[in-house]
Amino acid sequence: MLELEACRCDLEGWHGLVPNAPRRWRQESHAFQCWVAGLSHHEDAAQDPSFAPGRVLAFVAEPDNPVDERAVAVWNEARTPQIGYVSASVAHEVPPVSAERFAVALGELIEDGRRRRLEVLISREPCAIRVTHEPDDPCRHRSAGRERQARRHLEADRAGREPHEDPFEQMVREWRGSSHERE
Repeated sequence: MLELEACRCDLEGWHGLVPNAPRRWRQESHAFQCWVAGLSHHEDAAQDPSFAPGRVLAFVAEPDNPVDERAVAVWNEARTPQIGYVSASVAHEVPPVSAERFAVALGELIEDGRRRRLEVLISREPCAIRVTHEPDDPCRHRSAGRERQARRHLEADRAGREPHEDPFEQMVREWRGSSHERE
């Protein structure tokens, strides 16, 4: 079991868990953070409390998806409502999702009392997140950065365009480069 320490932080529009682990540790543990794509198409389902930060989620590969055979749907743990997909750029970079992939909701952007964006942690093994302490200044700073990024993604969704590159996508490329160097 992958154990991750995080602090809970609640800003005006962003609520969630901020991992304390350095990026390098997450890369070596094959634990990645990303935003759920297509949440605006499942907005009512996204309000379900089973998607709150800290809750376990399910990934379901959709090899027969007519748009993208590497599509990975994001569901709650019981697989009752679906809220969107792992973004295509992420799904195409990480190895195919299988029974060994796990997900946990990390953070949410709340606007007008509704969940508008959801950040998830993807890992190869089940993940236990332990809240270690109340938010401190570095935690608040990282949370504010996640909130800004969520707002950029939301604005891009509303404008019908792709958001600027997610730092996660850059991290995946770095991880792939470092794993190739070790071979």
